[in-house]
Amino acid sequence: MRRPSFQFYPADWLGNTNLRRCSHSEKGAWIDVMCLMHDSEEYGVLRWPLKEIAAAAACKLADLRGLIAKGVLKGGDDFVRQPFIYTPRSGRQDGTPVVLIGEQAGPLWYSSRMVRDEYVRTIRGDASKFIPAPKAPPTDSPKPPFGDGSSSSASASASQGEADKPPTRSKKVTFSTWLETIKAAGERAITDHKPLWDYANRVGLPEDMVGLAWRQFRRRYLTDPQYSGKLYTDWRQAFRNAVEGNWFHLWMAADDGYRLTTQGVQAQRELEAEEVSA
Repeated sequence: MRRPSFQFYPADWLGNTNLRRCSHSEKGAWIDVMCLMHDSEEYGVLRWPLKEIAAAAACKLADLRGLIAKGVLKGGDDFVRQPFIYTPRSGRQDGTPVVLIGEQAGPLWYSSRMVRDEYVRTIRGDASKFIPAPKAPPTDSPKPPFGDGSSSSASASASQGEADKPPTRSKKVTFSTWLETIKAAGERAITDHKPLWDYANRVGLPEDMVGLAWRQFRRRYLTDPQYSGKLYTDWRQAFRNAVEGNWFHLWMAADDGYRLTTQGVQAQRELEAEEVSA
């Protein structure tokens, strides 16, 4: 499924040296070309002749050539001679360079920023993959609330004597202990937490922003001495509370949905750098 939107950073747009050299018509053409690249099967890449791109973007061919001359639009109609090599960086250390676009026959035109961002997104580990839960449960049998420590199979097999016993509350545990427990049980931390994804879908909160909140949540309760000893009985509900309350101030509502705050942009860049260097 194609993503319905892409993130736009006004500060990067206004501060990019190459873009600042472009005319307003060239910048307008570049926005339309980026939309085409976003909708492409190969994200950030168009394997079309330059004339076809100009026609699809309803812009002048001269504007595209201006973008090429200023190093904004990259590639070639006949052959891509200059490879795009991305070097991840964490802190003050460079990681292993990665060839994202190699020398090859054209036509091939691309946005280096979009190609790089897509590469960073796709190399994230399973812990940062956020797949919304299915709309309906896989079985008709009722399920207990997440994190209550019980299971439907255990409930179904309980004897009458056990049913007469007063219910016991789940044990409070730290976040690290909870992660170890669900990992041993073969469960995913939040992927299958339907109430969370129902809420996100209901308010239109993008999946990647929920993912960013989850990484900040993990970092706080795993590494911050002030929070790593915190005890909860239901860590999934705790994270849902963090999303609903926007604990980390990562996003703000906008007319067309949501956008990252300054804290959100900083958190995203820091975490992406850490993931690339890992």
